[in-house]
Amino acid sequence: MGRRLIEVLKAEQENDIDGYHLSKFQEEGLCKIETSLGEWTKAQFKRCDALVFIGATGIAVRAIAPYLESKAKDPAVLVVDECGQYVIPLVSGHIGGANKLARTVSKILGAQAIVTTATDLEGCFAVDEWAKENELYITDYKLARDISAALLHGKKVGLECDGVLEGILPEGIWKGLGQEEQESKPLLGMWVGWQKQQPFVKTLWLIPPVVTVGIGCRKGVSKAQIDMLISQELARLEIPLEAVKCIGTIDLKKAEEGLLAWTKEKSKLFVSYSVSTLMSVEGHFTASAFVKQVTGVDNVCERAAVQASHGGELISFKTALEGVTCALAVEGYKISFVNKGCSLGSQSRH
Repeated sequence: MGRRLIEVLKAEQENDIDGYHLSKFQEEGLCKIETSLGEWTKAQFKRCDALVFIGATGIAVRAIAPYLESKAKDPAVLVVDECGQYVIPLVSGHIGGANKLARTVSKILGAQAIVTTATDLEGCFAVDEWAKENELYITDYKLARDISAALLHGKKVGLECDGVLEGILPEGIWKGLGQEEQESKPLLGMWVGWQKQQPFVKTLWLIPPVVTVGIGCRKGVSKAQIDMLISQELARLEIPLEAVKCIGTIDLKKAEEGLLAWTKEKSKLFVSYSVSTLMSVEGHFTASAFVKQVTGVDNVCERAAVQASHGGELISFKTALEGVTCALAVEGYKISFVNKGCSLGSQSRH
């Protein structure tokens, strides 16, 4: 019975879905779980964005219970009954996307999604779900809960942002424009920005990953040397690491172990550019005849930072320390209130 449901889900998705069965419930076409269900679940929690258990809710609850950490880390977990009538999101309803995934699965199977989170039941704006949709880092989950509670009680919650807002503001979200509106500013609100601000008495800071780091370096520089300079510059400008989107450099340095190790440790993107691409970047840069002689580019870090930010604003010019140069740029960004939906892509299944 479970195999049929998995086949239906696979048929509707472009990306592969892994299907598993317990050893005592062999299903042709599914992978066999060689360990206990608990050990298998532990491994999936580390590698998967979502798990769908087909069977009894109690079995799924007991399987995941020892490995639950927090809503910020746990994967989405759903349960589907073996007849395909009901889809129940168990954990990570908003941040993990379990609620949206449940609706997607229920639509595919012709089932009913059983969603129990209060904001969904009341049709209220959910800040954690919205933050995930817009790739915003939530700095304070208690304040996020306070915002949900305020909206559920019919109170206004403020919003200020240093990016562009798209879409229609949800009911209960306040964004003052003129002096008259400012006088009615709520005490509780949200600030979306790459540098901290406190526009409300109680402000939830949501951080967009829009800062790019351009790096130039001598051959063989260590991860520690790179980290020292990047950390120094972020601290000087009061920019959190969560605001950093990626590191950019020249192709000549794309295999530098120190750079690769830093980006892997910090879970940041790493991009490199050709000489011609960097030289085509428009702007005023700190030129160096020596750097151009060695690399073919008059300035690596500033040009790479701007290129990685898609022509954004350079906010920190070339700074050097122990064989490493660094520059920072910020790209323009948009924050949307348009529902982006949810797909089943790259998620494992049981």
